[in-house]
Amino acid sequence: TQADLDHVASAILHGIHDIFPPNDSDDNEDPTSLKTLLKGEGAWAVVKEILGWVFDGDAKTIELAPAKAADRLNLLEECLTAARKGKAFPMAKFQKLVGKLRDTAIGIPAGLGLKSPLNAALSSEREYVYIGKKTPFFLYLSDWKFLIK
Repeated sequence: TQADLDHVASAILHGIHDIFPPNDSDDNEDPTSLKTLLKGEGAWAVVKEILGWVFDGDAKTIELAPAKAADRLNLLEECLTAARKGKAFPMAKFQKLVGKLRDTAIGIPAGLGLKSPLNAALSSEREYVYIGKKTPFFLYLSDWKFLIK
């Protein structure tokens, strides 16, 4: 209801001012300035993208923003293609992939458990990661493609 929205908006503004108190000498430094609000930041919307995640208030869901999902799928496909061809994948790129998959796990129910195989794969200090195309880890990474789509 409108009363609920007004109550939440008021609570959020009070919270912002508790963390970032307004500057007494210059009103332009106010974190909830009129200028910021007029730009549309902080406007109520049922579907809103925040930090690369699309929040849907009606469906009560979150999903990766399309650009973020595409970036992760490309990096994941690059790793899987190397595995299919029997080639090694650079550890630096693999670490980047793991970081992105860890972030992705935030939006998956019980996603914390999905990080264990990634952590185990990072335990190596080699320059390259070797992933056989018939290994459980290859199938595990393939499942990530399904989860991200």
